[in-house]
Amino acid sequence: MFWNKTNGDREKKLFKVNIGWNNLAPKLAKQKGFLDAKKHGIGSDNETRQSLADSVAWVKKSEWHDTTDGFDYFQAAKRVDWPPTWHFTGSNDKVLGHASDVNIFINESNPQAKFTLLSKSLGNMQNYDHINILTHPNARIDHYPQLVKWLKSH
Repeated sequence: MFWNKTNGDREKKLFKVNIGWNNLAPKLAKQKGFLDAKKHGIGSDNETRQSLADSVAWVKKSEWHDTTDGFDYFQAAKRVDWPPTWHFTGSNDKVLGHASDVNIFINESNPQAKFTLLSKSLGNMQNYDHINILTHPNARIDHYPQLVKWLKSH
């Protein structure tokens, strides 16, 4: 199950990704030589200028070519015999891992992949977001056991 982005979701993406990540973050990274994401409260990990440049290029383009060597990841992904994969996102992840974007990624890379939207309305303990899908105390008893069982079966 996935849904279309609302106007509010588009506005959040415009601010967080287009303005913040794609424009402001590289300027901040240039000042220090890296993006101090933790200090600025815009991420859980700091980013090198190169990893930031790579992620900005990936977010902006539908067919990603490496910013350093030009490698065409989009075409290469089509030739990979992908292992079983299971993609999770949370119903409160309105921008960075929005369900519609995750499904687009699955269709572009591994259409046989499994997808799960974690939300209270679908039986989960939380309406997870981009970070707490991994860090919320309930994750270890909510979706982690299912993932562990799935990993052991593959």
